[in-house]
Amino acid sequence: MKINNKKYSDCWLPNIEDNLWNKKVIKSNIFKNIYIPNNYSFIKKEIIFFIKKENINFNKHIKNSTLIFKINIDMNNEEYYIKKNNKLIWIISKNKNGFLYGLYHIFRIIKLNKYKKKNFIIKEIPSLKIRMINHKDFLSGKIEKGHSGNSIFFFNNNINFNIERIRYYSRLLCSIGINYICINNSDNNLLSTYLINKNLLIQLIEIYNIFYEYNIKIFISINYKSPMILGRLNTFDPLNKKVIIWWEKKIEQIYEYLPNLAGLIVSPCYKNKNNNLYYDRNHIESSNTIANALNFFNGILIWECNINNNYNWKIKNFDKANCIFNNFNNLDGLFLNNVFLKIKFGPIDFQVREPVSPILGSMYKTSQILEFQMNQEYTGQQIDLCWLPLKWKNILYFNTYYKNKNSTIKNLILGNIYKNNNYGISCVSNIGDSFYWTNHFLSQSNIFCYGKIIWNLNINLNNLLKEWIKLSINNNKKVIKNISKIMFNSWITYEKYTSPLGLGGMVEPNNNYIPNVDGYEYNNFGIYHNANRYSVGNNRTSNGTKFTEQYSIRNKIKFNDINKCYEKLLLFFHNVSYKHKLKKSKVTLIQYIYNSHFNGKKEVKEWLYLWKKIKFLINKKVYNDVYKKLILQYKNSCRWCDIVNSYFYRKSGIKDILNRKIYS
Repeated sequence: MKINNKKYSDCWLPNIEDNLWNKKVIKSNIFKNIYIPNNYSFIKKEIIFFIKKENINFNKHIKNSTLIFKINIDMNNEEYYIKKNNKLIWIISKNKNGFLYGLYHIFRIIKLNKYKKKNFIIKEIPSLKIRMINHKDFLSGKIEKGHSGNSIFFFNNNINFNIERIRYYSRLLCSIGINYICINNSDNNLLSTYLINKNLLIQLIEIYNIFYEYNIKIFISINYKSPMILGRLNTFDPLNKKVIIWWEKKIEQIYEYLPNLAGLIVSPCYKNKNNNLYYDRNHIESSNTIANALNFFNGILIWECNINNNYNWKIKNFDKANCIFNNFNNLDGLFLNNVFLKIKFGPIDFQVREPVSPILGSMYKTSQILEFQMNQEYTGQQIDLCWLPLKWKNILYFNTYYKNKNSTIKNLILGNIYKNNNYGISCVSNIGDSFYWTNHFLSQSNIFCYGKIIWNLNINLNNLLKEWIKLSINNNKKVIKNISKIMFNSWITYEKYTSPLGLGGMVEPNNNYIPNVDGYEYNNFGIYHNANRYSVGNNRTSNGTKFTEQYSIRNKIKFNDINKCYEKLLLFFHNVSYKHKLKKSKVTLIQYIYNSHFNGKKEVKEWLYLWKKIKFLINKKVYNDVYKKLILQYKNSCRWCDIVNSYFYRKSGIKDILNRKIYS
């Protein structure tokens, strides 16, 4: 890996100044003679960006070419084939999109030394039509729950014209198959509302065009109150005729400047804690006004399934987990065809571990986008290492049993259950203007692996992680082995020393990193653990808040039964006695809590040992930067262990049977 002189990392892409890369290019002989059809000059520009001119020759004819780009109009829009026969390589696609994906695939083949194979055929068709990354960037330049610096798109309430960096970011996303992006976070923020004003729309054109060149369409997040704020109307009632006309004219203006805009994203406006929308409209009435106006331009409206965080900890059976299902499930089939509901993977809020939201799979007539999060709001904030693909795979392979025994989330998203192709996956971005793009160098792997997973939902995670290590660091066997050991189960390790068994929320409110066991216990956010001297956990069974009633019969039975419930989610669904013996782990609940935190701390300490072993095998800056982060993570794991174990010892009065240090 070569660290360049730019203000940002190359990540997994090749660097034209990297001697090792240039040697591989020459040795591969792939770019010695290139044939590209007419009208594809953009592909030439991309090749020239990554490969020195003295190593390239463009042919006007196919004869004697070593790399041939061939058009096949019968292929799908993003499909591509790569064929190698001895020294001749073909990239076959319908259009520029497939050519770009194929070119970046060739770069990976060279970096991974796979070009040495004499013959191979690679066929790539993306699993999903919508493969999206969602930025939470404000016009001010700040990022909501951002942990990687400031926005690369906005600065001081204007567009940030760091075009070089934005173009490179487009390359990064294109190389992993991302084809949609939301660049801003309105979330009904006043200043961000103005992004759809004429003067900012004109400024946005250049960024929009850059992404579009790389087959990435932009969504804009808008403020639902815009008719009042921008249009100076005295209402934003979606059924008011003046409001309807205002939205039609505004959307027409947006598409005048951004003709291939993907669409708009709206977070609903609630007027009170009961999740009632303004003007007593429902989600259908509220969304369809904007969706109707978008329909004329083939635009999509993404309607976020968000709810108010205004709960009463004194009322035990008023459960936040119930709210999404209760608010949306009875509306199935009533939304317009161009409305997609964006649904968080779990019913709470991107916790370390929570069950898959029961609404996923229950609404079979409505287009949906499953949402993940990689900015690590509750999973270490890119200070602590937490490799998330294992968590995402865990979600994708959850079986809803709504229709049959193959009703996994993966099959739902693929359209295999209800024969509906109107699904996609989105993920909250972890990107900012820091040198590595992410706050932690190893967090780059989350965005790389996310793109590759949603391109191919059947991808092998072990191989994927190793591929990232080889592309971003080097091919040394010890490096691959040690970093794989550190990263692969890092989500499990993080869970162990923070909030195991589905507890969640034991952090300082609004900080969400510093441990505070009762941090959310007596506020209105709706994340409670209900610990007392006898037990801990949430009774969400049919005898409690009735959250389990929202699942299929088979899952309801499993989650209701304390002995059949997934152990990793036990305290999410049940209030459990400290003396209860866990069926799988064969220890009492309180002992599991103690063991989990001590073991998690121990595992982070082992990471430091493994990292030190590769000190002289990787880039010095990368080694030092990651080492500092791992030191911080070990200190954090110690703090978590001491605080949580002491808290539950003081609550229960039950000692650790292994007599480890717990503060009384």
